[in-house]
Formats: sequence, C-alpha cells, structure tokens
Amino acid sequence: FQAERKRKMQEKQRFREIKTKSEKGEVRKFRIGVLGPRSGKSSLVRQFVEGTFNPDLNDTSIDQVYQKPYSAKGEDFMLEVMDTTSMAEFAPF
Repeated sequence: FQAERKRKMQEKQRFREIKTKSEKGEVRKFRIGVLGPRSGKSSLVRQFVEGTFNPDLNDTSIDQVYQKPYSAKGEDFMLEVMDTTSMAEFAPF
C-alpha cells in the first residue's frame, strides 16, 4: 500500500512539473483527438490517461479533454487527449 501511495504521489509531482514546463513553453505539447462511433473511446482514453478501466462506462455526452505528461527517449511531452462524443459522420471509419 505504501509503495503504491508513493508511486501515485511521484506521478502527481511529475505531472505538475511537466504541466508547469508546458505552460512556460519549455516542453512540446501534442493534441490527440479520439474519433469514431459508439466504440469504447472513453474507456480507452481513461485507461491510457488515468490507468483505470470501467467496462460499464456510459456513453460520453460531451467532449472531454485530458492532460497526460509523457516521456519518451528522455524527452518530456504534454499530451492533450480529446475524448469526443459519438458522431454519426465517423461511422464508416
């Protein structure tokens, strides 16, 4: 329990550090839109951003934007992930 709590606190601190750098323009920011019909987009986004999965998650009725600090190859990034509502025009995809 203590190790998990410590990990979460470190993750929150890391998020604050990268968010501050992002606001100052010191790290690159990427915006990602998740599009498609009713297909589990919200569940996938939350699993990626928050590390949680809820199979009973209801349909998203509004667009939501999540921020996630991310590091790759020694470089920090801020990801903004937009979870969009189900749209009929994306059904063919």
